[in-house]
Amino acid sequence: MAEAASGGSDAVAVDIEVAEVASGGSDAVAVDMGVVEDRVSQQSLISSPTTFEDDKEEIVASRREDLNGDWISSIKGKILREPEIIKSSSASESCSIHRLPSWLRRKNSDAYDPKVISIGPLHYEKRKGELRAMEEHKWKYLHAIVSRKHEDEGWLEDCLAAVKGLEERARNCYSEVIPLDSDSFVEMMVLDGCFILELFRRIWVRSLICSAASPGNQKAK
Repeated sequence: MAEAASGGSDAVAVDIEVAEVASGGSDAVAVDMGVVEDRVSQQSLISSPTTFEDDKEEIVASRREDLNGDWISSIKGKILREPEIIKSSSASESCSIHRLPSWLRRKNSDAYDPKVISIGPLHYEKRKGELRAMEEHKWKYLHAIVSRKHEDEGWLEDCLAAVKGLEERARNCYSEVIPLDSDSFVEMMVLDGCFILELFRRIWVRSLICSAASPGNQKAK
């Protein structure tokens, strides 16, 4: 290790190449001074950037009176304009659902598009097209729930009313404006939510049946 002085009192620590040369019975150290000079020169360039006086131009600010009034009004209007795609609440803690950025989707768009079922509003338009079959399954599952609630008259209405009261809170969970009217949004929430609950219930019931029919349980009986 060698230290070289650069720019007054600043010291530059420079690694040097050391070679041991056997000469008779003693060891000699060969130092490549060219490496030292190059390192010191590079450090000087980093610590003391060069300024070019010839590149400096005088900056003359325009007067506000010379600016176009319509242009200024247009900018002020854009500042106050409500976003059309993202919501003002997109930066709040309540916002937790974001659409995947387009630059990431371009890597493999098929990996992020629903192929079987759509839950939520972000792919709502596909419900009437390629995902229509699963939409019919959702309605069958909702029918199954309502059928079990036949003694609880008005259960569906109570469910819709409860979700209606949570509509604004649910919309604020999304980073963008959801282009659905109030009734369509609430209907989607109830349909999708009941489908998930009924799906989990059926999986749970099936697991109980399989567990009861297993050979181990049969022997225990």
